[in-house]
Amino acid sequence: MVDGRILAAESGDTRILKLVGDVRLTLCSTLNAYIDSVVNGKQPTAMLVDLSETEALDSTTLGMLAKLSVRVRERWQIPTTLVSSRKDVTRILESMGFAQVFVLIDHSNGIPPVLDEIPLLPASEEQMRTQILEAHRTLMEMNESNREKFRELVEMLEC
Repeated sequence: MVDGRILAAESGDTRILKLVGDVRLTLCSTLNAYIDSVVNGKQPTAMLVDLSETEALDSTTLGMLAKLSVRVRERWQIPTTLVSSRKDVTRILESMGFAQVFVLIDHSNGIPPVLDEIPLLPASEEQMRTQILEAHRTLMEMNESNREKFRELVEMLEC
């Protein structure tokens, strides 16, 4: 499995985020900083998340992606489009209720090939714990099934 990378680009007023490889909680500080830059930056006309080259996502990454979509919708009332061409990744997204916060597309036609890698940001143990907790709370807010799946983890992280 390929180590995870986070790539980003702007195409006109469209913001594009691409996750490549095995994307885990070690990238949550980088992903969180990207989310902040999008929400605090210039209004995009569209937000696109490309998972066509994503091999695996952990629940923290899923929570961060949900956070991105929720915050973009709250700030600018625009939906975030999520592209997944891998059936296993799409199945996870659907089971976690991502159709409630994303427009899901099952292919990657037309996504610009030139994206810049976002440098990995260091995070303290406390920053990671806070971001992991926030990501899982976001997942829990999406539906009852997620609330049950992550209740014990969130309770443990809150202690």
